[in-house]
Amino acid sequence: MVRKARVKVDFIKDGPATKIEKSRLKSTKIADAASTFVTPDLSLATFNTNIDAFETQYLVVEGGDHSKMAARDAAEIVVDNNLRTLAAYVSRIANGSESIIALAGFVATQTEIPKAQIPAQPHLNGQPGKVMGEIELSVGAVEFAIRYTFIIGIDVSHVSVANGTVTVFTSNQAVYVKSTNLNKVTFVNLDTRVNYQCMCFATSTAGAGLPCDIMIVKSA
Repeated sequence: MVRKARVKVDFIKDGPATKIEKSRLKSTKIADAASTFVTPDLSLATFNTNIDAFETQYLVVEGGDHSKMAARDAAEIVVDNNLRTLAAYVSRIANGSESIIALAGFVATQTEIPKAQIPAQPHLNGQPGKVMGEIELSVGAVEFAIRYTFIIGIDVSHVSVANGTVTVFTSNQAVYVKSTNLNKVTFVNLDTRVNYQCMCFATSTAGAGLPCDIMIVKSA
């Protein structure tokens, strides 16, 4: 009697929804059962009927009729087996051939994921920042781009961009470079009210695109 009382307490604590969810998590048992099912031998209507029967028996026992505990346990086992059957069949569909998928009433399709390409040359926009000594730059989103590299300087004619590498040759003028996954950036602590030459290029997993044309922007 003590053992049955403990079973009843544990069962009520979990509730029917939790018990069903736990059945879904028995991945190893489902994997073992998957190989035994070729086509479904359980309709959803039957499955719903079995769930309703399980819930009915649970509520009877919940209401205090302990004589129905065996019937409740039997109904629970039926639902548990139903879940394994359905899960095994779905697993076979997911891993099966097109003929199995078609037999299940689904349509097999192939989705081709486009490979990354070198981004196009971006179009640069620029304006003074909101604070003295700032410049705000942005570009329209470029397809395939995962990073944007912005370059500014009073004179960028001595800056070389090749295959995504920025090389600054000897110069007395400072050159500022920022690389980010955003398509906009703000340069700060610049000389105020000065015209800066600005450019940008985009990079993807396939490589770097061409830098945009040089644009002149006056700092705030």
